[in-house]
Amino acid sequence: MTEAEKTVCVTGASGYIASWIVKYLLEEGYTVHGTVRDRRRKTAHLLRLAEESAAAGGHLELFEADLLKPGSFDEAVRGCSVVYHTASPFFIAARRGDPRKVFVEPAVEGTRNVLEACLKPAALESLRRVVVTSSIVAVFGDFDQKDCRTQGAYTEADWNTTSTLRSYPYAYSKVRAEQTAWEVAQKKQPPGRKWDLVTVLPGAVLGPSLSSTTESGTVELMQQLLSGQMSVGTPDIIVPVVDVRDVARAHLRAGADRKNVPSGRYVTVAKTVSFMDLADMLRPEFGGKIALPKRVLPKWLFYVIGPFVGISGSMVRHRIGVPLQVDNRKSIRALQLEYRPVQTTVLEHARQMAADGIVKVK
Repeated sequence: MTEAEKTVCVTGASGYIASWIVKYLLEEGYTVHGTVRDRRRKTAHLLRLAEESAAAGGHLELFEADLLKPGSFDEAVRGCSVVYHTASPFFIAARRGDPRKVFVEPAVEGTRNVLEACLKPAALESLRRVVVTSSIVAVFGDFDQKDCRTQGAYTEADWNTTSTLRSYPYAYSKVRAEQTAWEVAQKKQPPGRKWDLVTVLPGAVLGPSLSSTTESGTVELMQQLLSGQMSVGTPDIIVPVVDVRDVARAHLRAGADRKNVPSGRYVTVAKTVSFMDLADMLRPEFGGKIALPKRVLPKWLFYVIGPFVGISGSMVRHRIGVPLQVDNRKSIRALQLEYRPVQTTVLEHARQMAADGIVKVK
């Protein structure tokens, strides 16, 4: 590879998924342009990764960029062959404030600003592919958006048509952000200087973090399970799970192998499991140390207690007790992914959370 081909950009480089992408790229000798909001905050682990990979030829340059500031990504993407756009907010629990400003504007306008930077002449000289981190929630919102028992599993051909700004605004933001990415990618580019787009759609991303300050919705999910909040019992909800390291590898293969990985959407999910399945995976090692749930609570109960625990009636109706299937065959075939066992992922995540003091273990 030429120097230009070995130079790539990772937006939101300090994030949970992005940090693993940066790590693998540096270990393979890439020069990584990593964008962060503030070079002085939450970047120590990135600098450590750069030091550790120096012998392999990896080099890290950090650029400050704001998702909502047009033009702030221009310098970072210049001279890169691939741009990995991962920067986006991810919080499961409701936050105060306008959901449009909390979720939608950073995701949609951030995606637009990054991809518009990729259309500028300085970027077009070298850019060959953009890989955007989307989400499985861009594929479906309500689990019963279609009946998986009669209509088959969800695939890359499906789009979430049930989430709105009022109902699950995070999912709505991911739909709008990915749609925006495809809209920008389809704009006319100069002949012979064409980049294409791949979107990676992971399920609930679990597994060890490279930083103890990770702000991710999956940490909240694990906290609920490990803190005793579900000790009385769990809702009957299916979760499509994937290891963070497999998601990072999916990005790298999408970026590096245009020949065998066509432009398109790629669902990355190892397996769909229930909350009780997750608890059972943890039980042999953590059962005597954490109050893990031992039973599944009836659906009707969540209509009663839902308003007090942050579960809406819509979630009860359309997700609890609703079957869910996700087809991951395209990612296995094209991205050559060999997914880690979910139990390995969950145990390693729990061990790290305990070691970091995020959850208390007896």
